[in-house]
Amino acid sequence: MSQTDLETIASNLPLPQWTQTPQEILAEAKELIAKDKAFYDKIAAIEEPTVENVLIPSTDTYLQTRR
Repeated sequence: MSQTDLETIASNLPLPQWTQTPQEILAEAKELIAKDKAFYDKIAAIEEPTVENVLIPSTDTYLQTRR
């Protein structure tokens, strides 16, 4: 696809609408950080790591955060 095609596509897209306030974004970011920290602290505390108790939960969490 040429640059012109991308420019045409972009010009037809609506501008993003931001409905969250800066405070709401900050609160959500802090919540996500706290959840991630709790998850990784739990994983780090596992004394006998296995595929089932480390890799699978880590992969599942990674995939959920990429949606």
